[in-house]
Amino acid sequence: MTKLHNLGVQFKLAVSEREWAKALQTGQEITRDFPNSKMAEEIREKMDILRQRVQQQTS
Repeated sequence: MTKLHNLGVQFKLAVSEREWAKALQTGQEITRDFPNSKMAEEIREKMDILRQRVQQQTS
């Protein structure tokens, strides 16, 4: 569970710093490694928005 907590902290930090690519990557790791967690469920709901922001940032 420590890994999930640490990934959650990394995810929140990346979002707050608007590092969308890092947030997306961390979010994907959380949903892959901890698919049944509440955090993964919440991140899955936001994945489309994260992908859009990554595209906006790189274009």
